[in-house]
Amino acid sequence: MTQTRRLRSLMIWSVVCANIAVFLLSGYSLYRSRLQYESRAETLTQNAASAAAKNVANNIDKIDLALRTVADELERQTAGRGIDDKAMASFLAKQELRLPEVEAFRVVNANGLVVLGDVFGRETDGKWTEHDSFHYHRDHADNQMRVATPLIDHSTNLYVLDFTRRYESKDGSFAGIVAATVVVDNITLLLSGFDLGTHGTIYLRDASLALIARFPPIPNKSMGQIGNRLVSETARKSIATGERSATYRAAAADGFERIYSFKRIERTSMLIGAGMAREDYLAGWTEEAYKTLATAVLFLLLSQLFAAAFLRLLNAMGRESTRNEMYLQSASDGVQIWNAKENRIVEVNNRLCEVLGYTRDELLALQFGEWAVGWTAEVLNGRKLPEMLAASTPATIEMRLRRKDGALVDVEVSISNFYLEDVQYVYASYRDIRERKQAEQRILSLAHFDPLTHLPNRRLLIDRLSQALLASERSLEYGAMMILDLDNFKAINDTQGHDVGDRLLVEVARLVSACVRKEDTVARLGGDEYVVLVENLGRSEALASNQTEQIAEKIRNALNQAYRTTPDGQPYQSTASIGMTLFLGQSDSTDDLLKQADVALYQAKGAGRNAIRFFESRMQELIEARLLMEAALRQGLQQGELHLFYQPQVDHEQRLIGAEALLRWLPPDKAPVSPMEFIPLAEATGLIIPIGLWVMQTACAQLNEWSKNAAMCHLKLAINVSARQFRQPDFVEQLRESLERSGANPSLLKLELTESVVLEDLEDVINRMLQIKALGVTFSLDDFGTGFSSLSYLKRLPLDQVKIDQSFVRDVATDANDAAIVRAIIAMSRSLGMEVIAEGVETNEQLTFLSVSGCPNYQGYLFSRPLPPAQFETFVEQALRI
Repeated sequence: MTQTRRLRSLMIWSVVCANIAVFLLSGYSLYRSRLQYESRAETLTQNAASAAAKNVANNIDKIDLALRTVADELERQTAGRGIDDKAMASFLAKQELRLPEVEAFRVVNANGLVVLGDVFGRETDGKWTEHDSFHYHRDHADNQMRVATPLIDHSTNLYVLDFTRRYESKDGSFAGIVAATVVVDNITLLLSGFDLGTHGTIYLRDASLALIARFPPIPNKSMGQIGNRLVSETARKSIATGERSATYRAAAADGFERIYSFKRIERTSMLIGAGMAREDYLAGWTEEAYKTLATAVLFLLLSQLFAAAFLRLLNAMGRESTRNEMYLQSASDGVQIWNAKENRIVEVNNRLCEVLGYTRDELLALQFGEWAVGWTAEVLNGRKLPEMLAASTPATIEMRLRRKDGALVDVEVSISNFYLEDVQYVYASYRDIRERKQAEQRILSLAHFDPLTHLPNRRLLIDRLSQALLASERSLEYGAMMILDLDNFKAINDTQGHDVGDRLLVEVARLVSACVRKEDTVARLGGDEYVVLVENLGRSEALASNQTEQIAEKIRNALNQAYRTTPDGQPYQSTASIGMTLFLGQSDSTDDLLKQADVALYQAKGAGRNAIRFFESRMQELIEARLLMEAALRQGLQQGELHLFYQPQVDHEQRLIGAEALLRWLPPDKAPVSPMEFIPLAEATGLIIPIGLWVMQTACAQLNEWSKNAAMCHLKLAINVSARQFRQPDFVEQLRESLERSGANPSLLKLELTESVVLEDLEDVINRMLQIKALGVTFSLDDFGTGFSSLSYLKRLPLDQVKIDQSFVRDVATDANDAAIVRAIIAMSRSLGMEVIAEGVETNEQLTFLSVSGCPNYQGYLFSRPLPPAQFETFVEQALRI
């Protein structure tokens, strides 16, 4: 039998079996469903009987309570002066109002005569003596309520039911009975509130099974008449057992088969029965049966259509087999098909042979575990592979394969299974992921390690620091963190080139790592900044501090030694500043520790570099205060708290020739901030750039204002320009725009530059100065003599003026060295054709010396302190009058 025939037979038998199974399951499902419907009907009738019995019992209890109340009142009056007919009639009327279901209360004396209450049109003398209840109460002093057999009231043609109680004379003898008459229709109303289907019924019978009430009523039929005892034999047997409740099935006289449940009413001999007809409780099941049968038939038709379509597809399978073989061999991934039952490889493609270096026959002769690393026979026969094969989607894992030459190949394997002729096969597709693995390793390395030094980077350092804090919390041992920064690395990097700088950083990483233990962490944060993390320094803070300082000193000494970045290269020596801080537990966060070590590093650099410092909280306070001042300065710049004051400049005849604009910070409601505090802060934070621009724009606007005053239009105004501002690429353009926007005369604006401006990249500085000179602006070299003064660069710079620093002027009359320096500056400037001005002139002695030495221009407190604009104008007016 060919494979196609086998599949055809399998399909036919499968369809036949599937249809048989569907019909069997449908029949069984309907059977179970019918049982459920019948069970629900039993529960419904039981609940209805119990609820109705409870309702009737509650009403009987109310009637009984009323009868006892009337009997007690009669006995009370009988024991006294006798029965007060009027009062008793009123009392009975109140009871009738309380119980609307009671038609009338009556009092019958010992002779059987109705003496009180509504006679209801049917009592006659001696009639009550014929009632069984009258005889029972007369002969029994058990104080029990009796329920009479329903009687028809001929005046109303309605059935009524009497509830009676005995009342006694003072001596305890029978005095009569109290009766409450209830129309049976009122009882029927109590049975009407239950939904038992269209043909459902609920009834009330007495101990003799005589019908008292039925809902719904059946007029003109014997089975619906009050008092009938037409009860099925099944019902009689169930009730005769004496059980308080029971459920049974019986066919009623009306032709309906019902499920009945009865419930005896507490403290009475009556019972409630509830019945639900089969037509009602199986209505839903009947509809379900039709639907189930229709579904089964539909399945039969669809399965036949499917089988026909499948059989047509079998003919195409042969053609598909050829195409599949072509696809298998041309696949870009290696493919292997494995017979799981026989545990052998049955097919491989050319790509897999290429990846593993085997021929096809060699691979087919091998066991899977011989070249699948880690996939031994134990694994293949264990739980892992069956779990993969049980998955609804192909399982994908990564593994290694061993090539014929022994090399390992990383592959991604997609595994799925299929069955052919009842045999399970495993289909595995192998994708070579060696390049991807290498890329992942590179990405992982870049994410956690510095690519230059291969040290942990900031990300990995933070992770290890967090782990160190947790470990310290558990062990209660101190740890330490050090930040070191190479001194003057920028100069080496800029002068020797970045290649030399990079090799120097690598060598520093090697030297620092050699100074610590293997379990310690050396990381590079970036640039020339390194971090050393040391753990397990003991539980003594003093001992931990001592060990940390020894490690830091060891690192500093190692870096102080001259070393070569290449075997035959030039030796370099690079000192380092190191900031340290200790930690214990998690009292400080990782960010806090980095800040603390950074503060200590700042302190080490402030101590002259090549130094070691521990973190001190006082330094943190100073830095925080510095940050607050920086924020306040930013706000002050935005809110107009900065002002320009003007200090006059005079010539040798003390005539006013100009002024220097000096920056002042005047916060509202606070003391002025000294320029010695906020100018260095602005330089360090970069705020000097927007502040400098504001100064330049304000000075140009001030020159324009002075040009409108004849007494001030000739005055020159000098402003200080910082090195950072001067090196801005758009500085010349900003200056041009400020002059044009304000309309100021460029020749009256003087820019004062310090020696720090011109020390770096002299050619660029000269080119920029020439561009500014072309605008008409002049230059003055400020604080000359305090820095690295050089006649060579002074000769090349297009300067117009040299300003003698006040540090030389202060002691010029008493210090021979200062006097000699001032004379040299004056002589040199005059020889270069530059003007000279001295700042900080405060005494006549200083002025006399400068005048005699040939300095023609002065500035200082001897003439005036710096003044706000309005006071400066007043000063000018007063100077003209002198």
